[in-house]
Amino acid sequence: MSRWYRTGVVTLTKDSDKVIGVGTYWETAANKPAEGDMFVLDNRVYEVMEVVNDSTIVIDKPYNLATKTSSPYGIMRSVSATTNTRLAAQVSDTLEKLGNRVTTSTTAPSAGQGKDGDIWIVAAP
Repeated sequence: MSRWYRTGVVTLTKDSDKVIGVGTYWETAANKPAEGDMFVLDNRVYEVMEVVNDSTIVIDKPYNLATKTSSPYGIMRSVSATTNTRLAAQVSDTLEKLGNRVTTSTTAPSAGQGKDGDIWIVAAP
């Protein structure tokens, strides 16, 4: 079942494909929107092309109506992205951001291995 994302409010500027949000948390929310989701405002549907940060997304075409400020909106999850695929993508993104601070091993780390802040993932052999 898809759920709408409606956190915060948005401003859309005429002839711009950038949506500016206030209190939207598009990049850091646990249930954050993703590329391919549907952005809806004033009964018009746009595709989310990029989540730039917590307060900016890019839609698939410029907004061609008069500039709107502090407007409620909705983002509907893409039906092609299940909860599991979204979770897998978020885990992958997190691991990529952590870079060399993540170690996968079949044994637990010994005293003196690694440095503060390292993350060890112990997988069954």
